[in-house]
Amino acid sequence: KRLQLHGFVVDKSILVNDRTLEYRFELQNNGQIVKTAYTGVVPDTFKGGAEVVVTGRLEQRSWETEQGEKRSVVEIIADEVAPSLRWASAEVRRVERPDEMPQAA
Repeated sequence: KRLQLHGFVVDKSILVNDRTLEYRFELQNNGQIVKTAYTGVVPDTFKGGAEVVVTGRLEQRSWETEQGEKRSVVEIIADEVAPSLRWASAEVRRVERPDEMPQAA
């Protein structure tokens, strides 16, 4: 099921792999924190505290720690991260897609 979520990027939550453009960050919405994963180009305004709109799907991951503890997380796998334009404007410009990026299905 597809969803769209509006919120604020949590300060100091952004992890990025510059080679693959994989981002992991937290989004705050109505006092709740939502873990988010995205691969692609983010807006120039993307940083802690930025107001964004994320489109994607919910996914649950489970794993076991080295100590044998079972863990799981529900996160948004984002197809798109865009600046919120509620109180701002944006300039749109096309960027080249890096060769390593997966193509949309």
